[in-house]
This record gives sequence, structure tokens and C-alpha cells, in this order.
Amino acid sequence: MPYVLGLMGWFASGKSKAAQFLAQRGFFEIDVDLVGKEALKACQNQIVSTFGQGILENLAHSSFICPKKLGNIVFENPKELLKLNHIVHPWIKKRVEEIILTCKKDKILINAAILPQIGLVPLCHCLLMIHASQNKIIKRGMKRNGFSAKKIKSILLNQKKYNDYFKTADVIIKNNNSLFKFYQKLKKFIKNTGGKNHDASGRKSRI
Repeated sequence: MPYVLGLMGWFASGKSKAAQFLAQRGFFEIDVDLVGKEALKACQNQIVSTFGQGILENLAHSSFICPKKLGNIVFENPKELLKLNHIVHPWIKKRVEEIILTCKKDKILINAAILPQIGLVPLCHCLLMIHASQNKIIKRGMKRNGFSAKKIKSILLNQKKYNDYFKTADVIIKNNNSLFKFYQKLKKFIKNTGGKNHDASGRKSRI
């Protein structure tokens, strides 16, 4: 059975950088954002039935869900987001379980911003949270994604409402300074707790 590390954190906290770093050091990454895109295709009929034909992008011989159109509906309306999550989260969890069962690697990384909300916590031996201040997150989100501060705050509100990262995480790494310092903290994590001998005794660690 492989060692499974769960990686989670708020939008624009530095989670993707951490995932790249860990993948370069032997972890097989399951990018749950990509699995989520698979879920949109697999659950398309149910999603369209719930949100209407207006979310579709039509080509000559096929139609598919446009993430931007769907996002405009769900990210500004928590009730609509919950409807979508009830459809896709069970599919995502099942798919992640299938990947773990068939993976030949001895170290697996589940990279999921809303890992607790999807129900992936029981699949992990250790849970790592990447944490950054709200000011840092807003600056990064505006620069990287071109989002407004209002939209970023709305995303963070939804993530915090349904994911108790601080309570769930075994290890919390702060990412408020330079990329070099962030990578140094990740190296320390791998050395101390990032392998099969992690002590899952419930003691939390902050780096």
C-alpha cells in the first residue's frame, strides 16, 4: 500500500508550487483539479439537467460544459455551488480511490484545495496545509489570475466555510515570504515528516 500525502490550502496560497516541488522528489501527483474536469464530462447530463442548457458550449457535432459559464453561476451563489458539489464530489472521490489502487508508485500526493470537503481525508496518511495571509493571497490572485479582490474574497469564504484546514492538517507550512524560504520549509517537511515513518499521532506541526 503506498504512502498517501494530502496537500491542501486556500486559493493562491502556494499549493501548486508545493505540488511541483514534491513531485520532483518522487511523489506521484493526483491533481484533483484535473480529476474535476473529468467529472464535468462524466456527469455532464446531470449537471446540464440541474443548471440548464446555457452552460453548454456547442460545436459542430458535439456540446460540452463551458467551465466559465458554469463558474459564473456557482461561484457567486453558494447554494448553486453546493448543488454542483453534490453531483461531482462523489465521482471525484471514487476516481481518486481508483487511481490510488492502481498506482505502482510508493508515494502518492493528493493535490486538492478542498480536500476535506470532497471527503478525501480518510485516504491520506498525512495532511499538509499550505497557509498564507489573506493580503498575500489577494495580491497573488490578482496578479496570477486577474481576479478582483472581491472575487478572491468570495472564493476564500467558500473554501473556509466547508474546509476546516487548521483542525484537519497534521502539518502547516506558512508561505508569506520568498519562494526560496518556502522551498526550504518543504525540504524540512520531507526530511522530518514527509515519508512512510510519519507519526500520525495527532500532534500538529507548524513550519
